[in-house]
Amino acid sequence: MPRYREAQALLRQLGRWHGEARLQALGAALLRRAGQADEAAAAAAAAERARAQALDAAPAELRDAFARRLQASLDAGGTLDGN
Repeated sequence: MPRYREAQALLRQLGRWHGEARLQALGAALLRRAGQADEAAAAAAAAERARAQALDAAPAELRDAFARRLQASLDAGGTLDGN
C-alpha cells in the first residue's frame, strides 16, 4: 500500500507542475503577442522550470515518455501561436 500512496502523491505533484508549465507557456505566448518581450521571457523561463521539476520528479524509467507527453501537451494547449 505505501507504494500506491507514494505514486499517488507523485502524480498529484506532477499534475501541478504540468498545469503550471502550461499556464506559464500560455502567458509567455500571450505576452509575446502583446509585444512584452521581457515579461514573455520571464514566463517562458517559469514554464521551463516547472517542466524541469516535473521531469526530475518522474521515475527515471518513465522520464523520456513523460517528457514527450508533456511537450505534446504544451504544444497542443500551452500556446495560442505555436511559440
